[in-house]
Amino acid sequence: MKRILIFAGAGIALLLVILAALPYFIPSSVYRTQIEKAATGALGRDVNVGGDVSISVFPVISASVEDVTVANPEDFDDPHMIEAGALRGSVKIWPLFTRRVEIGELSFEDASVTLTRLENGEVNWALGAPDAGDEPDGETQAGSPFSASISRASLRNASLVYDDRQSGKRYELRDLDLEASLRGETEPLTAKARGRFQEEVFNIDLTVNTPKTLMDQRATQIDFELGSDLGNARFDGSLENADTMQLDGRFSASLPQIAALTDFLQIETPIDTKPLGGIEARGSVSGTVPNLALIFDELALSGDGLNAKYGGRVTLSGTPEFDGDANIAIRNVSGFVESLGLSIEQLAAFQQVSFSGHVAGPADAMDLSGIEARTSSPSLTASYEGNVSTAGNGKLDGRFNAESPQLGRLLEHFGIVVPEDETFSSARLAGDLAGSFMAPSIENGTYKIDKTEASGALSADLTGERPLLRADLDMKTLDITPFIGAAEQPRKETNGWSDEPLNLDGLNLANADLKLAAETIKIGDISLANADLAATLNNGRLDANLNRFSSFGGDWQGKATVDASASQPRLAFAMGANSVSAESLLGTLAGFDRLKGTGRFAVDVTSQGASLRQIVSALDGTAELDLADGALSGLNLGQLFRSASSLKDALTTGNLDMTSLKSVVSPEAETDFTSFKGSLAMSDGVANVQSLSLANSVMDVTGSGEINLGGRTLDLKLTPAIDKTGQGNASTVQLNGIPVPLRISGSWASPSFAPDLSAVQSALTSELRNAAGKAIGQDLEGELGAIISGAISGQTPGSSADNKQNSDSGEAPASDSPEEEGKPSREEDAIKDAIGAIFGPRKTEEAPN
Repeated sequence: MKRILIFAGAGIALLLVILAALPYFIPSSVYRTQIEKAATGALGRDVNVGGDVSISVFPVISASVEDVTVANPEDFDDPHMIEAGALRGSVKIWPLFTRRVEIGELSFEDASVTLTRLENGEVNWALGAPDAGDEPDGETQAGSPFSASISRASLRNASLVYDDRQSGKRYELRDLDLEASLRGETEPLTAKARGRFQEEVFNIDLTVNTPKTLMDQRATQIDFELGSDLGNARFDGSLENADTMQLDGRFSASLPQIAALTDFLQIETPIDTKPLGGIEARGSVSGTVPNLALIFDELALSGDGLNAKYGGRVTLSGTPEFDGDANIAIRNVSGFVESLGLSIEQLAAFQQVSFSGHVAGPADAMDLSGIEARTSSPSLTASYEGNVSTAGNGKLDGRFNAESPQLGRLLEHFGIVVPEDETFSSARLAGDLAGSFMAPSIENGTYKIDKTEASGALSADLTGERPLLRADLDMKTLDITPFIGAAEQPRKETNGWSDEPLNLDGLNLANADLKLAAETIKIGDISLANADLAATLNNGRLDANLNRFSSFGGDWQGKATVDASASQPRLAFAMGANSVSAESLLGTLAGFDRLKGTGRFAVDVTSQGASLRQIVSALDGTAELDLADGALSGLNLGQLFRSASSLKDALTTGNLDMTSLKSVVSPEAETDFTSFKGSLAMSDGVANVQSLSLANSVMDVTGSGEINLGGRTLDLKLTPAIDKTGQGNASTVQLNGIPVPLRISGSWASPSFAPDLSAVQSALTSELRNAAGKAIGQDLEGELGAIISGAISGQTPGSSADNKQNSDSGEAPASDSPEEEGKPSREEDAIKDAIGAIFGPRKTEEAPN
């Protein structure tokens, strides 16, 4: 038995020696030919082995093939699809007897694969397949399967090129070195690789805990790490390769430059990604690919002036959904957005911006809660605390504060140009914000624009062509002057009305529906106290109902319209008041401060014009004034007639001279009154005095004339009636029974006062002719007297009553008689007596001219 065993062992050993030596006796050309024939038939391509082929079976089965090529199909430029410098492999013998394949080494050196798609869509990787008759049948495959392991598999200096000429894309994987090990289906698979993809160096380290579980479509633990100059990524968790790939594990990623990655992947982006900087991320991932759920411990974006962080959940299913906390800080938002290649002019109003809050919901309809947002720049400092929803038209619910020390500059960033003066110089707003993005509203708000402060509710509708503002405000002081462009100017009465164009652009910025209650409203030099105002502004037309206000000492009601929609602004005012101070009213509005007193005032006027002068010069309408207990400055009508019963006495006695006039007409002179009433009808800036009366205890004055509002001149005639006794029996100032008006004319600043003798002159001329003719007719008898009397009085001979009487009586005219030489005739004496009767006694005898 022992010998049998010895001989058996020797036989086996001899067999092994023969087997080991047998390959050395077979020429390599035999292997080469068979390999080329089998591979060509399998691939459907010419396979050529240009190098050595070696095979050994002891102590391990090993083989090596060098310089192997696989040809490209026809119509392809490159002759080869695959080139391999050397292929080597070895299999252990003894495990084969236990149906186990243990590959000791499997290596490829200098392997090169080029996959090409031509312009017509033809590809070179469509290889031939065995016919169905060559397939092994089921019986051959039946039985217990072999188990396999690979102690070491490697690639050395391998390359893979994908050239898609149809799309113009080309990808190259070169200098690939790979080492892998799989000692069994239930043993870990490890692999390490290094190479260059698109000229970027990379490293890969992979561990699959149980490959068999992965092939059985069950979850297995893997550890994957990728490193390169572009970034690093790692995953440590489970992978299930079922119908859809599923992940569940931890991850981390670092991309120093997003722009470098997008350039490397040839991804076209709508913005310049360089300012975005890099990304750092770590967290966990679960779910199926691509509908993954990422839970970020931290997702950080750090760029040029940008720092953004997010912690929470992101679900990648269609539109990404968020549920986490975000923090963003931008050093200069305008410059940052510009560096992205975007042009948003409105962002020039912002510089530093910070945001923190909770983010929830899909990316296109997010809910932001617990927000703390701030921005600061030279023209704006603002903050917001509360909630915001971007769903639909958006929703606002929070508290905001905003302050602009350079309001004009801020508005210019939003395309609103304001005058280059102190108008719109500053603003401050604060309140509870609600509503939507296009229709926000503010409750419990406080506002300040320049010197105007207010509190109350404010809302806006931004959906139309022009913003629509609504307000219900209480305020201390409202200064409307900047909005209507009537900048305050020092009043210089001598220079007249201003020719500066009115700037009403503010009325065309927006539409408005306003309710205002203000302690004081300022419109240039005008102040309105305790005002209750309701106004609408529509396409440049402002309609204001002044329900109540106090100004110029009185209580007012009225309506006002300012229409700036056309090139020529139009205005309309209808107002009335009681207890108005005439001096304050006329002095402020017209620069005329010579009338004092309080009483009723009413005005209803319209006008149009581009400047204050044009508006005043085009006034049409009516005005009424009813004053009591006042005075007319610059004129003392009582002093004028206090020492003379009539203008005749003043003229003939010499009591009226320039010295006495100084006390009558002077800045200190006044005509007091107990009643002053006037009614004006205005047309094209000229007011016609329809009625005018002034009364005091000793005098009544009536008047007429016109006032040129545009030219700031007047021409009035006042007719005084004097009551010296104070008993109410006034008599009109007259000259020989002829009423003498007082004329006030010239400019408002320096009017002239003088008796209007034009009517007196005409009356005196007529009276003189009649009186002279009558006196001569009485003194000269006969026909000569009748002729001279008729000639002087303007009567034709024979037409006088005296001639008619003499004719009727039958008396003959007296005959002429010679007079003594050197004596005046009776005709001369009669003329002188007649003149003396009119003008008073002669002081000296003078020869007639």
